[in-house]
Amino acid sequence: MGYPKIARLLKREGWLFGAGNVQRPRRVLGLAVPAKKPKRRARGRSTGILTKVTHLNHVWTWDFAQDTTIGGGTLRMLNVMDEYARECLSVHVDRATWST
Repeated sequence: MGYPKIARLLKREGWLFGAGNVQRPRRVLGLAVPAKKPKRRARGRSTGILTKVTHLNHVWTWDFAQDTTIGGGTLRMLNVMDEYARECLSVHVDRATWST
């Protein structure tokens, strides 16, 4: 948090001093707030070209779903769907090998 935000929070709690009184000890102690990183711009062209579905097996989509078991384990599911028929072609289920 920056010193102005800290000063506002302290004023809400009833402390009676300004932002400069918060900034001064931070400067003496050498504390600093890291600078904000600039937003990364998208590179290149998008591959998300819209395709109008005209027949079966023309466009498939996939999606990951995640659930937790009673024992605390995590299951991940890969769902593959046909967009034209709106039906699920396959579901691949496996336990997660890493924690999220």
